Amino acid sequence: MTESTDVAETENEAGAFDSLGRDDYLKESIINELNWDPRIDAAHVCVTSENGTVTLTGYVSAYPEIFQIREAVCRLRGVRAIADELQVRLRDADKRDDNTLAGNVAAILDSIATVEDSRLQASVSNGSVLLTGEVDWQYQRKHLEDQVAWLKGVRCVVNRVELRKRQLPDDLQDQIQAALARNAELAGTHINVTIEDDVLILSGQVTAFYERNLVEATAWQAPGVKRIIDRIQVI
Repeated sequence: MTESTDVAETENEAGAFDSLGRDDYLKESIINELNWDPRIDAAHVCVTSENGTVTLTGYVSAYPEIFQIREAVCRLRGVRAIADELQVRLRDADKRDDNTLAGNVAAILDSIATVEDSRLQASVSNGSVLLTGEVDWQYQRKHLEDQVAWLKGVRCVVNRVELRKRQLPDDLQDQIQAALARNAELAGTHINVTIEDDVLILSGQVTAFYERNLVEATAWQAPGVKRIIDRIQVI
């Protein structure tokens, strides 16, 4: 029964490709997905696609919606790259002056900072928040950005927080390859991992954009990595 369903879905997609063209079909799929996700108000979002490269234009009313839209687009088959040109137009009730917003950002820094994180800093200009400083792990860097992004009045977050330099394990390359191999969602992918100083270079091919993001997220869990260069192709 499952096999019949899969065949039917494949045949339906093939028919849609023939009648609409791949880019038109992908555009329609993205619009349907955005409208399906209850977190997203896509009324003012425009979507175009060319050879699997999706361009998003228009505006949203809150900064986190941009991430939710990107997440939804990444889920779809056929997406090879995303050009995000979305803007934030805050509702009047959500607007905050820079002094108020800076105080709210500072409260977040105080709530999550340890002694080692005491150099975390933020500056605010016209609703754009610049984060600087150092943390140990990428997840800490991302958590800080996520916390700030949800504040009322934020139009943009520029995250320039760096990762502290740490000693790389001798077998780090093997550890990363093993972590990728354990992940069921990455079965069948072929990823190459090379290390130059504290920079991790990822290459290879995947069949979906979300797999590319998943490989990168897995690699960021490795100790000592300060930077990742992602050269993975979506085919």
